[in-house]
Amino acid sequence: MDDPAEIFASSVRMTVRMAKTHPQIAKIIQRTGMRYLNARDGLAPRALRDLQRARDAGRFVIGDPAVALACTGGAVLGVLALTTGNPKPKAIDAAAEELAANLLRMFGLPDAEAREIARRALPKP
Repeated sequence: MDDPAEIFASSVRMTVRMAKTHPQIAKIIQRTGMRYLNARDGLAPRALRDLQRARDAGRFVIGDPAVALACTGGAVLGVLALTTGNPKPKAIDAAAEELAANLLRMFGLPDAEAREIARRALPKP
């Protein structure tokens, strides 16, 4: 995977999918997530790196990457709140794709491209 926008979208989707793949971790992230936005390790620094790479490659139109990270973190936490404990795995996958497409559009990608990227196969763990 070479496209920084796809890398970012995949990370968002995999984080939301923790609601079904790692529900206990998803609950912890949901409860304590905002504190992790300034953490030096974990998901936040990786997301910030991905946002900066996408901006530097001309894929995203963002000013302050820290604000973009806050937008991403808040959105991910909101969707985790909707999906954690959901017994329907397909609903979780759909929410993850929808969130990724919404964030890609927010950061400057056209709708059709954002939706296409958000539906691509995820990398194997």
